[in-house]
Amino acid sequence: MALAGFRGPYHVAMEKGYFEDEGINIEEVIAGSGGGTTVRSVLAGDLAFGEVATSALVESQDAGSTLVAVGGGSQQVGEVVWVAPQNSSLESIEDLAGKNVGYTNPGSVTESALAIALDRAGVDASTLEQRATGGVSEGLTAMEGGAVDATIHSDPLYAAQDDKYKLLWRSTDYITNYQQTIIVTSPTLVEEDPELVTSFLTARARALEFMETNPEESAKIWSEKGEVPLDAAQQTMKSLLEVEQWNVGFNPDGLATAQEGMRAAGLLEGNEAIDWSTYINQDFLPEGIERVELP
Repeated sequence: MALAGFRGPYHVAMEKGYFEDEGINIEEVIAGSGGGTTVRSVLAGDLAFGEVATSALVESQDAGSTLVAVGGGSQQVGEVVWVAPQNSSLESIEDLAGKNVGYTNPGSVTESALAIALDRAGVDASTLEQRATGGVSEGLTAMEGGAVDATIHSDPLYAAQDDKYKLLWRSTDYITNYQQTIIVTSPTLVEEDPELVTSFLTARARALEFMETNPEESAKIWSEKGEVPLDAAQQTMKSLLEVEQWNVGFNPDGLATAQEGMRAAGLLEGNEAIDWSTYINQDFLPEGIERVELP
């Protein structure tokens, strides 16, 4: 998982003992650097489960991988923002012509979110340079060194540093309902221990229920486990709950937007459409989580 916003539900589930209740021992929530990095870790057997960019899963399957999408992760892009240095002449997305703009890695949420935002803002993507910089911190380092003029940042880390950078736009200014991440596992685990898959998703569902009814305590857990200032965690928890950031099942409108993002980023050709049924298996969703009609 590349963006810090993804980790909140896992920290809460671990702290409240929901994974333990399901007989699961989670040792650590490991951050990837976006794109296909987490996909590769699950494929290699280093991780039992991974929360990956929807676009990264589609690209990996096209390249021959056999990972199975068993649950939703984030169905909004509420934590994703683009920033510039405080002394930059840039003020908004409309000012990007002739500039260099960073995102994390090819196939990442941030590549697609940038492409959609440019398109919906009426900015011709051919007038600027889009560069993969690595993770969020690598992008900020590149910007501070002058390699890019603007780059991706992510709450709650941005909320803790909002006086250090100039906010150009939030992804939610242009994008709603975006199934940016999904939870994947290996076909071997699905076949050999399907109950474990459902148990994992059940623990996540319980964490989301707790977060909705106990945002202050959830923010405190996130702050302590994620090592971010409490006020930043509180601010981010509030804003992400308001936009219904996280899910357990799948958001059909969000999947459609993910496809739009892949097309805008050049990851799909022309009118090429994704057959989501070849990637997603809803059989393992916990009781009470809706099985949706895939777009």
